[in-house]
Amino acid sequence: MTDGVLPAIYTGVAGEVIGGLIESAYDLGPIASCHLIRRGMNDVYAVRSHSGRRYVARLSHVRARGPSNLAYEAAFLAHLTALGAPVAAVVADSQGGLWRNLPSAEGPRAFAVFEHAAGRPPESDSEDVFLLGSSLAAIHMGGDSFTGPESLRTLDGDYLLARPLAGLLAAPTIDQPLGQAYAALAAELASRLEAAWPALSQGICHGDCHVNAHVRTDERGRRVIAYFDFDDLGPGPLAYDLGTYLFHLGRRAEPGVYPAAALQAWARYIEGYRGGRTLSQPDFEAAALFAVVRWFIWFGENADRIPQWGMESLSRPWLRMQVKVVRRWLATPTPCV
Repeated sequence: MTDGVLPAIYTGVAGEVIGGLIESAYDLGPIASCHLIRRGMNDVYAVRSHSGRRYVARLSHVRARGPSNLAYEAAFLAHLTALGAPVAAVVADSQGGLWRNLPSAEGPRAFAVFEHAAGRPPESDSEDVFLLGSSLAAIHMGGDSFTGPESLRTLDGDYLLARPLAGLLAAPTIDQPLGQAYAALAAELASRLEAAWPALSQGICHGDCHVNAHVRTDERGRRVIAYFDFDDLGPGPLAYDLGTYLFHLGRRAEPGVYPAAALQAWARYIEGYRGGRTLSQPDFEAAALFAVVRWFIWFGENADRIPQWGMESLSRPWLRMQVKVVRRWLATPTPCV
């Protein structure tokens, strides 16, 4: 303790405090409301100005993976916005800054404000899924011409697999048999990734693109989409983003078996992607491997959050069941389209 005060590992910040900061530091006019949307990997706030304009503010957590990559993210979003890519733009403050660090009890926390991506979450119908794929291709294409600051992380095998595995194995709910089972699965996955890696297309990945998008109908009656929350952004194999969506389709399915609706969505998603960017066969086939990588990232993120969230999200009985789930998915190839 310092001066008799218990040290904090996480501090919650009231919406009115965030709203006051935005009103004083951004040229958005008076702020009518600012409310916490959710507390999770980061704290996200819904912001509305008196003029009716809507924004989203994000206060990043201090995380085990290291400092926030927001300088890189903000520059990349500004680049994509200039290209007309389908993303929620970052909002500059009154001094032209795209982000800042805010002091907190647990350490500096990165902060930024973004345009609100109006609309609804994508549904599983053909048109929404096609838009998801084609818009991801546009983001990947935009990455080819990006020359901004260097990323603080690279989405390589160490970051995507070794790091979350280490967090999982350190969790207090992992006993020796579970640790050995997960380490063996990760070793097999790492070997297959190493063999596939040289043939994979490299670029800038969204990093978490399965649900972070909104769809709306524009003034001409067309559906349009905007991706947001690039917090996991980084240079790496573009197939990782495809695997993220494939993980989303299979996470709640019977292990190793994609339902008919998921297979239809996958086919339409890939059709949309191929309409905007060439997809090589090695990239397509690697999507299934990266879908399994997402399982380890999910485990690792929950393990890193145990000091804040508690152990229930990684209970021992649940982890035992997941060994069988991951093993089945590791034996499942990318669905043909």
